[in-house]
Order: sequence, then C-alpha cells, then structure tokens
Amino acid sequence: MLSHGNKFHVILATSSIPEAIDYYRAFKERAPQMKVTALFDPSIDNNAGSTVKEDVLVEPVEDYNKAYGQEFTIPTWPAMKKNISARLSHKKPYINVDSNRDSRIDLPIVVDQMLTGFDSKWLNALYLDKIIDYESIIQAFSRTNRLFGPDKPFGTIRYYRRPYTMKGYIEAAVKLY
Repeated sequence: MLSHGNKFHVILATSSIPEAIDYYRAFKERAPQMKVTALFDPSIDNNAGSTVKEDVLVEPVEDYNKAYGQEFTIPTWPAMKKNISARLSHKKPYINVDSNRDSRIDLPIVVDQMLTGFDSKWLNALYLDKIIDYESIIQAFSRTNRLFGPDKPFGTIRYYRRPYTMKGYIEAAVKLY
C-alpha cells in the first residue's frame, strides 16, 4: 500500500455494499495483520434487500468493537463513523494514534462515505474500484491532497475500474472545474 511505512491511511472505495463487504472479508482473510474496517450508509428501509444490508452491517460493527474496545451498534452508527473519522484524522482522543499501532486504521473500505467532506492530512491515497464523474471526482481526489511536509508532498489516486473511461471523466472534471 502507498501508506509510507504505515504513517498514512488509504481509503478503498467500491461501487456497492456487496463489493465493499467482499473486499472487507478478503482483507480479513488474506491480510489479518491489517487494520481494516468497512463504512457505508447504514440506513435500513423496507425495500427488497434491506435485511441483507442490515445483516452485512453487523459484521464490520462487531469487528470494529472487538478491535478497538468499543460498543457501537447499528443505531449508534453515526457515533462509530465519527470515531473512525477521528482515528483517521488523528484527532482527540487519537492524536497520537500513529505511535500506537493497535489503535490505528490502515484501510477503511467505503462506498460513498468519506469521499466528500472528510478532511485529513493523514490520508495519503485513494483506491477506486468504482466509476465516478465530475464534482465527485474533484471531491474524492481532494481527500488525498492535504500536504504534510516532505513525507507527503501530494496524494495518490489509483483507479481500477474502466481506466480509460475514468481517464476521460477525470479530464472532463478538471476542465470543467
């Protein structure tokens, strides 16, 4: 990963919750030494597939609680998201999180969460396994561009889904914005 010796964090964004969970489980199985979590919209509705969504929410919440000594539940998801954000931003009570490996998050896997509005100089790279365009590109790419001295003069973006399509979308977004 492009985290410069685990100093920085990396976000992986996927196109759907099932993809996010597949990645989450794959990292848990193949790279158990990594601190990985999954973060996506927890709203449950009565539409088809909502019970599946609720079922897959339970696993990352329980794993997060176990890994970090927390007691979050699906109804307290906003507090969990805030806790994850504080860890990734190295804000209270996680100001010195980089010196305590066990309290760090290496890789949050997201669908749409944290691609806009999240601001942390500790985010170094964004891996995209999804197609995004226009303002979404600018917003998501901006997540990595908070400078941090000689260790981080710029952020890194890697996209894996339809690279030629994404190249065109990136060029259009940069030209437009």
